[in-house]
Amino acid sequence: MADTNLPRIVEVRFTLPLSRRADAAWRRLVDDIDAWWPPEYRVLPGSRMVLDARPGGTLLEQGDGRDGVLWYTVQAALAGQWLVLAGHIAPPWGGPALSLLRFDVRSGRSGQGEIEVVDSIMGRVDAAAVEAGWRAILGAFAA
Repeated sequence: MADTNLPRIVEVRFTLPLSRRADAAWRRLVDDIDAWWPPEYRVLPGSRMVLDARPGGTLLEQGDGRDGVLWYTVQAALAGQWLVLAGHIAPPWGGPALSLLRFDVRSGRSGQGEIEVVDSIMGRVDAAAVEAGWRAILGAFAA
């Protein structure tokens, strides 16, 4: 097992088949993120996940009042197809690290959608844990 205390660069890449067409999957990704994002992958009790899927927008976990966690900022987007996000991972959640994340939603061979996830991370990181986390989070999205 690699020493995760040493800073390094890793890239996690995988594709998940989806249970809906690509256009419906895109809407679910950007408009319904709070409905499918698992509670065990939130920091604040009773929080809401909100994604503003345009450049400069954010992936934000909103709590009560002024409570919240800024997970990512949207760097680039092509509506209906892909998002590129940049985020900082603090030590309590596996960092310190910088994540450059891309979600590609497209039609698969079956006609149903698929999502490709590419997460390039620099810092203190365990690639297997990152992939397992994204697979768990996106498992609810894919269903």
